[in-house]
Amino acid sequence: KERVCTVCYNNLSCQYVQHQAENSQRIEITLVSASNLINMDFLSLSDPYVIFSCCNHSLKSRTIDDDLNPVWGHNDTFCFSYQPRGEGVRKREISVEMYDEDPGYDGE
Repeated sequence: KERVCTVCYNNLSCQYVQHQAENSQRIEITLVSASNLINMDFLSLSDPYVIFSCCNHSLKSRTIDDDLNPVWGHNDTFCFSYQPRGEGVRKREISVEMYDEDPGYDGE
C-alpha cells in the first residue's frame, strides 16, 4: 500500500510517500523548496538547510547558499523506516526544522 502527498507548511514545500507493508512502514520525504524566508545573516543572505527527525533519527539536507527562496528541486530525499504501531508504541511524528548555516558558528 502506498500513499503520496504534497505538504506545504509555512514557507516550506515537501512531498512524501508512505509505504506500508505487513511488518514495516517507510516514509520517503522529498524536500522541494522554501519561499520568502527571513534573512538571518548580517552581510549576506541566509544559507538555509532542513533537518528531518523521526523515530530517534535525524537527517540533514544540503545547504543552499545565499538564498531566501531556496529550491532543492527533488534532489534531497530522506527515508525513515519503522515498525507499525502496536500496543504501547507512540505515534510516529516527523519533526521538520529549518536553520541558517554559518560556518565556524556553533549555534543554529
